[in-house]
Amino acid sequence: MNDLFVLAQRSIDEALSSNWEGAIATNQEILRQNPNDLEAKNRLARACLEIGKVGEAKKIYQEVLKADSYNQIALKNFQRITKLNGNLGNGKSGNNHQLNSTIFLSEPGKAKLVNLIHLANPQEISSLSPGEQLRLQPKKHTVCVFNKSDQYVGALPDDISHLLISLIDGGNIYEAYVKKTSINCLQVILWEKYRSERFISQPSFLETRKINYYPYIKEEGGKIDQGPSPECEEELIEEERSWNKDL
Repeated sequence: MNDLFVLAQRSIDEALSSNWEGAIATNQEILRQNPNDLEAKNRLARACLEIGKVGEAKKIYQEVLKADSYNQIALKNFQRITKLNGNLGNGKSGNNHQLNSTIFLSEPGKAKLVNLIHLANPQEISSLSPGEQLRLQPKKHTVCVFNKSDQYVGALPDDISHLLISLIDGGNIYEAYVKKTSINCLQVILWEKYRSERFISQPSFLETRKINYYPYIKEEGGKIDQGPSPECEEELIEEERSWNKDL
């Protein structure tokens, strides 16, 4: 297996595990061997952002955009840094939208924590940040989830998809935000932004439902994806219990 491929996978795993110092070192090694690897530069810039090195991240994104002015990852994050004016004195990442979960839990039944299934590749997942808003796209039998660059990141579980499709058809409006990411796990908060008169006395999420995940075959390599890991599901249950106690 190609050494650069192994290093790239390692850097993605490190990012998903929030090992930003490790991700920086790994991507720097990739760039030492291949200085023109734009994906490694994007990953390096993201890691720099996460530890508060905003100026360095901005410089790296500029290098990427100089080589590829349409690079969506670099463009999105460069614009975000520009808006921040490099003012991150608290050392936190410009990618951290500082999601305040209590905003979504002001009224019981308006929000729900969900682990997405049929996830995109780890590189797409690792580019997401807590608090980042996602776009919900209802299909015939499922609800797909996309980032702001319209890149597919995952789908809602079948039972939640069926529920939301019927509620959206009835006039409800929902938003989705990244809660957290890790290897094989993307947890989002679904929030009922608007409730139509048809469902005026019916909260969207009345109770915590048991979610079953069914394996499916990915197109690439025929790998079986079982959905979120058991550890990710257990964390979801514990967080929902904790939130329900606070309501």
